[in-house]
Amino acid sequence: PNEWDWLLRRANAAGISINNLIKIGLLATSSRTGRQYDRFKGRVLFSIRDTQHRPIAMGGRILPEYEDEKSAKYINSPETPLFSKSNQLYGLDRARDTITQQDGKRHAIVMEGYTDCVIANQFGFHESLAVLGTALGERHVRLLSRYADQITLVLDGDAAGQRRANEILNLFIAGQLDLRVLTLPDGLDPCDFLLERGADAFREQLASARDALDHKLFVATDGVEIGSGSHEANRALEEILSTVAQAPQLQSGGQIQTKLREDQFLARLASKFRVPEETVRERVVALRKTARRASRVQDSIASHNPLQIQEPWERELIEIILQEPESVSRAVESIAPEQLSDPACQRIFACCRELSLAGETPNFDRLVLEFDDPAMKNLLVELDERGRDRGGSDLAAQLPDLLLSFQRRNEKRNQQQTTAALKE
Repeated sequence: PNEWDWLLRRANAAGISINNLIKIGLLATSSRTGRQYDRFKGRVLFSIRDTQHRPIAMGGRILPEYEDEKSAKYINSPETPLFSKSNQLYGLDRARDTITQQDGKRHAIVMEGYTDCVIANQFGFHESLAVLGTALGERHVRLLSRYADQITLVLDGDAAGQRRANEILNLFIAGQLDLRVLTLPDGLDPCDFLLERGADAFREQLASARDALDHKLFVATDGVEIGSGSHEANRALEEILSTVAQAPQLQSGGQIQTKLREDQFLARLASKFRVPEETVRERVVALRKTARRASRVQDSIASHNPLQIQEPWERELIEIILQEPESVSRAVESIAPEQLSDPACQRIFACCRELSLAGETPNFDRLVLEFDDPAMKNLLVELDERGRDRGGSDLAAQLPDLLLSFQRRNEKRNQQQTTAALKE
């Protein structure tokens, strides 16, 4: 209902903790009056679940009769210890069990809205999921790579959709995921397209989706005479080659088919732009060398300015988790990442919690894959070595005392804050 206190009244009548509803974001507190109110009033709610089917947040779409210029069309629950929209995808809990192998590949469809995903499922496309009001990011790509080999990104058929595809393309290229991009015709979004034209027409559109590199070529050369040798044509070619250069090379772990696809694509580029194929290949090699040099500079900076966790007990917490990853489930019951004072410790602990919630073991080998920053990798190596030197998995026996110490410090800090407020 479109009432400020409907949920608040029902929670009070049912004896449900108001503080808990504030913590998970169903209620909010007015900065002006200090009173609690229903965050999602006048909205239809979508339950957001983690990959183990547990509800962790809500998304709310305002009902048409309450729409105005001041109200956001969609809102999500705020970031909480359970929910981070940059690490979650709507519908993945259902799609992960239904992503099927076609032509030897596990295929997923990524859309932009809850209703797109819901309607796609109703039309039989159970491998569909959606982003949560944010652009696809690096962590989303990593998450998707656990469940699917091929992704079809379905975008609204407008200019903004084209731009969004271009922005995230490099993430997929670097992540070795087979990405296809589908921009729907006539400015339609997936929901409207399915309702107007049906499942068979949508299936035909999916079959015609462009390969990621082909999409890059299409977008970069739109309105450019590519064989003219003009400044615009050269700039488009450089932009495309910069994207190709981000794809992992064969000797560093790429797949044979990836190398063949790259060779074929470079030959096509040379033909289209009327440039010698050897020149195109040399430019890709040069761009890769430049990227490697930049990476070595970053590594050097990280080695001369190593990250440290200053708070001893926070450092010990991560050392314990690295030696006994199963202990993280107990730690997250007592500690939220935002309660940690050190930013690096916050990032590592949050990552451990997310992996655990996803049903994965946050061991050292798995955690290293989650961070691209050389300084963070070096910090993890140092913490792992320190943990092994201090007793390895036996360190886990110290966790209960560590958590108890944290709780006491937290209580003391809360008491000090309360005392200061009372004095004021």
